[in-house]
Amino acid sequence: MIDQPQGPIPREIAKWLDSLDLAYQVRNFRRDLANGFIVAEILSRYYPKEVNIYTVYNEQNLDKKRDNWEQISKLLKKKELQVPQDEYEPIYYQAPDAAQAFLFKLYEFLTKKKIGTIFPDKDNRDMKKQVKQQATLQRTKPLTVQPTYARPTANTIIKDREITRIVDENERKMLTKQAIEGHVEKVRSDKKDDNIIEYLILKRKKQIEEEIKKQEEELLKKQMKFNKKLVNLDQSISQTGQDVKEIQINCYHSSTSKKAKEQQGQLLETKGVIDFLHEACASLFKKDPIKKDIQDLKLEPKESQQNNGFQVSNQNVQYTAVIQQLFQRCDEVQKKSLKLLLTQFIDVHSQLILEQVQSNFIDFKRFFQIFLRPIQVLKPTSKTYQLILDLIRFIGSKLVEIDPNDTQMMFESILLDQLLQIALRNPKKREDIVQLFFIFTPINCVNRTQLLKSIKSKLSTDLNAFTLILSILIQSDYPSQDEELYRFFLNYAFNSLDSPSPLTRANGLRIINQISSWNYFPVLQKINRIQKLMNDSWWEVRAQGMCICADLLLQIAENSNQNIDEQDITIDFQQSKQLLLDLIYQVFVVSTTPNVIRIGLIYLAPVLQMYSELCPRYLEILLSVDSEIRISVLNTQSETLIQQVVNGCNSFRYKITGAPIVWNSVGIAQAMDVYVKEKVLQDFKHEHLEIIYGCLHKQLLQSDGEIWLKIFENTKQLLFLALSNEDLCQLAQVILQKFFMFQTIQQQVLDNSNEIFQKMLKLIYHPDVHLKCKENLLEFFTFLQQQGFQNYCYNIIKQFSEKHKNMFLNSNLVEFMNSLAKEKRRDILGDENY
Repeated sequence: MIDQPQGPIPREIAKWLDSLDLAYQVRNFRRDLANGFIVAEILSRYYPKEVNIYTVYNEQNLDKKRDNWEQISKLLKKKELQVPQDEYEPIYYQAPDAAQAFLFKLYEFLTKKKIGTIFPDKDNRDMKKQVKQQATLQRTKPLTVQPTYARPTANTIIKDREITRIVDENERKMLTKQAIEGHVEKVRSDKKDDNIIEYLILKRKKQIEEEIKKQEEELLKKQMKFNKKLVNLDQSISQTGQDVKEIQINCYHSSTSKKAKEQQGQLLETKGVIDFLHEACASLFKKDPIKKDIQDLKLEPKESQQNNGFQVSNQNVQYTAVIQQLFQRCDEVQKKSLKLLLTQFIDVHSQLILEQVQSNFIDFKRFFQIFLRPIQVLKPTSKTYQLILDLIRFIGSKLVEIDPNDTQMMFESILLDQLLQIALRNPKKREDIVQLFFIFTPINCVNRTQLLKSIKSKLSTDLNAFTLILSILIQSDYPSQDEELYRFFLNYAFNSLDSPSPLTRANGLRIINQISSWNYFPVLQKINRIQKLMNDSWWEVRAQGMCICADLLLQIAENSNQNIDEQDITIDFQQSKQLLLDLIYQVFVVSTTPNVIRIGLIYLAPVLQMYSELCPRYLEILLSVDSEIRISVLNTQSETLIQQVVNGCNSFRYKITGAPIVWNSVGIAQAMDVYVKEKVLQDFKHEHLEIIYGCLHKQLLQSDGEIWLKIFENTKQLLFLALSNEDLCQLAQVILQKFFMFQTIQQQVLDNSNEIFQKMLKLIYHPDVHLKCKENLLEFFTFLQQQGFQNYCYNIIKQFSEKHKNMFLNSNLVEFMNSLAKEKRRDILGDENY
């Protein structure tokens, strides 16, 4: 077997190997490390008591090599270095670069030293290799094109050594299927005529030239008419100085008259629908001729000698008013014309448009070119802009249904490059435009991967822009079996984590976050890459990393009781869980930025259900944030609000409300109970009551009755005391209502509240207490009466009236007490007229 050329051994690696005094000298990584004997000998130098070199096979038999590497993997796992099967299997099969990458990893683990950038990542090598091959093909294209009989067939591809070496039958079948699909796609692309664009353009060259001449003549006539109007306008202003009438601009007219419809039908028959559209849109969104005519007016501001500034004369003011009126009129007419065109003409003739566009490359281009300029000019909030996007989605989806492969080919050749430029230049429209890409692509792994590769080739080496596009496309809907496509996303996402641009790193983490919700295993395997970014200087990078950790913790908890696949055995889930919790503790602190805290309070809320140990930290931060953030996080009145945390073109959108809907109510309440004891609180503040109210948002479970009773007993004094505070009394009353109405502990709450109720009555009906507190307490008594606790209220108020008669007579409880007494007598005597 002839080895592929590989890079030179780094100096530090060579010195390290020489210092170990090995029995065999390492000259070729792939060959010398394949059976694992030299690796075992290296480990014996560091762990002599655990590695016996005489028990290691120094043979080339496949079973012996596999046995050696299994022993090596077990040893390294004990030493906290994960070497899964999919990592050491390519080594004993002598796959390119596998042994060299492992040796570098082993060197860093054993010596605790870092190696410089010696071995470029696989994507960069593949890219450089591809560029070199393309350059060679361009120089010797006639000589390097293989005849059909010499090209590889599907039979030769499935016999590739990288496929046949796979032991797992399911994995081998999957790789074979992917290889065949890639081969079929390559054969299909090879059959396409590379010069189809040139061929079609030459075929209709004369026709296009004639159309261009006609358009130039029409445009020249319109420009001459417009120039005459402006000259007459200029003369009338200079002579009279009066206001100018509106300039009438021709536009697309929608007429319901029979004659107009007949004329329109004749035009469609003679010119075709695409030519008719081009003629109708010829003057839309073309302001360059108008700008040139305005420049010819020579409106220059006159310099003032008094203040060395600029002073505009009356005539210039009149000219400026004319210009503003002109442009305003142009915008109104153009938008109205285009809207009529979209809602009436195209809607009626959509089938005719499809028939003409689907079979003609030039018509496809001319039709969509009509709307590229409006997409750039119109605001993203305008109805016309949304109508254009809806039209493109409709036409694109219908074309894919008719002929998916040709539609994708025409889209990539004509529209993709222009839409990419528009998306990158207009951040506010970026998501809408990028989501159009998959509209023109069939929903399968091969075609979508091909589209992503086309985007990568058009963006060249701009990894930042490509990662930005991927972070938007990852949010689209995908078939559940698109594992190859997910791997493509994940590969570039992890590559982007090393980018110097914080925006690119954040986009990469956004992709990883989305993929972790589909398949957490590959993300959990590389959690150490994310760990390095948890101290990043950019807040959104830390926020995205925290969201990934939260999602992985939920995935581990949900899958803990399920059967674990063989590939998952290589991961220590307990160790991974502890690492994720440590990362959250590292980022989610009081001293971090408010943006990270706001996001963490929402996205860590569901994690509290499975990991109650996070509740104290969560409560600590919730109490420390600004009231605006806390109110937003605890808001449960409306639907979950999703918006940007920071206004800007490059910031992501996050959930910012609804934490109590998904958090661990009991865990937070218990943390609050502990907090009250540790801080020895003398009274509650508004933030404490808001959090307790959030804990009581969901229906209380009967199984948690004892816990809630304990919490009530520990906090009831502070809750009743809050009734005497005019700012807190209303919220405290609502919280007490929740406890009083919890059936499981209702009787204990009533019995244990009697004494504290008596004390609060004396405190609240003191003359110095605000009237609002007294009215609020009466509302509380009224609520209890309506819920059937008349006797309870009667006994409490009766005891208060006997002990503090004067205070009772001056309170607002007299009339309420009389009504209770009257009901009590009526119940006893049964006399309704009593």
